[in-house]
Amino acid sequence: MADRIVIGANGRKYITQEPAPMTDRELMQQALEALDSDNPDIQLRSAIALRERLVPQERKWVGLTDEEIDNVHNKLKTWFMGTYNIRNIYQALEAKLKEKNNAP
Repeated sequence: MADRIVIGANGRKYITQEPAPMTDRELMQQALEALDSDNPDIQLRSAIALRERLVPQERKWVGLTDEEIDNVHNKLKTWFMGTYNIRNIYQALEAKLKEKNNAP
């Protein structure tokens, strides 16, 4: 079990225990054992757990607010003293979007 801090609706913090996440090897072992089971519920739960681990979850795209665009523009004016080109703008906006969307 692993401890996790949770903030309740009343704003108070408390500690709860959750099972430690399974390793990939443990998950595969569980899936193989489920195949030998005659219980369809066990097979289904194992298949769902395996799919959740293997299929990447779709992430929600986060765009830039008008204020963030203005901040990027102001930084460009400062860095390049007003002599920046369109490529600098694209690169600065791309960097900010990657930062917000956790891209490498």
